[in-house]
Amino acid sequence: MKKFYFMLVSLVLMVTTTNAQVNALTDLYGKYMFTATIEPTEAGADYVSVIKNNCEVFITKDDSGLGAPAVVKGLMGADYTQLVSDIDLENNYFYVNNPNPQYGLWEGYIGVTDVELENPQMYTMYYKYDPATKEITIDDFAVCGFSWPGGNMTATVYANVTNAKLTLIESETIEVPEIAGEWSFHPYSIDYVKDPSFVYEFKMNLVAKDETNMNWTATFNFEGYEPFTLDATFDGVELSIPFDNLYLDAENKIRFGIGATSSTPENVFVKAGKFSFTYSDKTLMWQGDRIYIRQEGTATEEVDGVEVTKDVAPIIQSITYGWIEREDPNAYDWSGTYKVKVGEGDVRYFDETAKLPSEFDIVVVADKGEYYVTDFLGYNMYESYLSDLKLVIGEDGKSASIEKGSIYLERDNDLVEGTLCIIYHNLVGAAADGSISLTLNEDGTFSLGSFSLVKHAMNTNDGSAVWEEDQTVARYKPLVINKAAEEEAPAFDWTGTYVLAGEVTKADAEDTTECPASFEVVVEYDEEGAYYCVMEIMGNDAWSINSGQFELTVAEDGKSATLNNGNVYSYGKGYFLKMFDANAQKNPVKVTLNDDNTLSIEDFSIVYGFYDDTELKTIAYYKNVTISKKDDADTSIEEVAADAAVEGVFDMQGRRIDEIAAPGLYIVNGKKVLVK
Repeated sequence: MKKFYFMLVSLVLMVTTTNAQVNALTDLYGKYMFTATIEPTEAGADYVSVIKNNCEVFITKDDSGLGAPAVVKGLMGADYTQLVSDIDLENNYFYVNNPNPQYGLWEGYIGVTDVELENPQMYTMYYKYDPATKEITIDDFAVCGFSWPGGNMTATVYANVTNAKLTLIESETIEVPEIAGEWSFHPYSIDYVKDPSFVYEFKMNLVAKDETNMNWTATFNFEGYEPFTLDATFDGVELSIPFDNLYLDAENKIRFGIGATSSTPENVFVKAGKFSFTYSDKTLMWQGDRIYIRQEGTATEEVDGVEVTKDVAPIIQSITYGWIEREDPNAYDWSGTYKVKVGEGDVRYFDETAKLPSEFDIVVVADKGEYYVTDFLGYNMYESYLSDLKLVIGEDGKSASIEKGSIYLERDNDLVEGTLCIIYHNLVGAAADGSISLTLNEDGTFSLGSFSLVKHAMNTNDGSAVWEEDQTVARYKPLVINKAAEEEAPAFDWTGTYVLAGEVTKADAEDTTECPASFEVVVEYDEEGAYYCVMEIMGNDAWSINSGQFELTVAEDGKSATLNNGNVYSYGKGYFLKMFDANAQKNPVKVTLNDDNTLSIEDFSIVYGFYDDTELKTIAYYKNVTISKKDDADTSIEEVAADAAVEGVFDMQGRRIDEIAAPGLYIVNGKKVLVK
């Protein structure tokens, strides 16, 4: 099968040909000439120069990662782009629900709204197109300046716009990427669940029907249910999967689809519609519609004293949006340590005083799906106070490039007496953008492209600063390097009961809500969902559909985890609680696994919500907190505290220490003591 990969930088503009049908927004992609009649008002006299009545406008793919089916760039010369909401193929228009990004298309909160100014915040802009010519017209609208006196938004008209239209100059043809394989659906949030055991996620397997990458079959797999297959189309931006009279379980009359709303009556189910997934990249597509699962049945009700049987279809489950993802077919884990050996003749020195290592490591770390270089030429970017160098992976997954950038900062007071010299060392590769290539070879070695080390120095004296001319220190020839084998450390078992203990300060001294200085957190592992569940905090339930599922999320390296907030219900006490950071501003709270297998936790606060009040209330702050597994904590502390005659100083893990080196909780002569 021929594979195409979607790259914005290589979109091909082609001269348009007449097409009497528009099947998707991608058919309208291209460069247009915008023309309109613009009549400025007295209030808008100073803004006429930024509002253009004749300019180029582009309709193209959204590269913001927000999952819009298209964007409109440059309307009336605007600085910002509009995110298109959807297209109505039957009525020949597409629309933008919020045409004012950041409350304005131009800087200074200048935007567009309807001519009546009825509700500027809720304005929707409609683009109506002719399928034959692709000419697009826009209803009359106003250009306004937005302001918020007294907290209420007002719109002052700067210009009235009529006869607005977009005339196609060149169509834009995109290469349709390959999307074959198994995709996993993940819900963004679950609105309603009648049966907690019901499915939250599903798999979808896409198989191409031809070599265009545009026609597919989509097989849905729900655990415990028979798979079903639907036809699908893909235009490079939107994967569309129509359905009609679809059952997830025909025998039990369980329907699965999109189109109903939470207020749809129980006897109504939208039987026909389509599932839409917006392409983000080769491993991710967004799904922006609510998914409803209903079970058809009957119910009786009394009407004028007579029992009447009616058909009903109550909601079993409602999912608010989500995404599908698959493993990268060309994925390679670039993180690790690369060993570089520089032979004689591999480097040319331009500064004979430079002392550069003949062997050094290039260290690459992964963070939130991105790769960064933290060590190069013996310099550590973390210690340099400069941003890490990013490693950008190529589309084939087997090549990468290290971005050009500064790798080190040093201060030298010895160059000239009384002069401080600050030196930035820059890595500059042979590529046009200064990046350094790194390629995975067939034999498992790596080819490191040619690069230079450049000194960029600033001399300061008596508050003055003078930049020196850049000086190339050394230039390296292309090198073949090896990646060090990784040693797998034993995984830490995060399940168990944890004891948290610390210094407690009440936010309100008169508040009587119980906040113990020591309490337990119970963590279990869900084998089916493959995640850690926080089951209990302070003796309160932390794991239920209503609680929002309080989770312990473990980092990829297994060396830290975060307590991600749900609602911890205190049944019968009239409140629920959450854990926030030390300032009660945000969550999650981070737990760190130390090299000696002990645990550390950030200072945190306890925030309560009360059922009769929508506002959250900070109850207490916890500082100098210790955390340990209950078995360890109980055994250690009981051995120390069981008898007051046991003298000495112990930490909260029960280890004897000679002296107290830092503030915190300790066991002193068998008693728990807070040392400040």
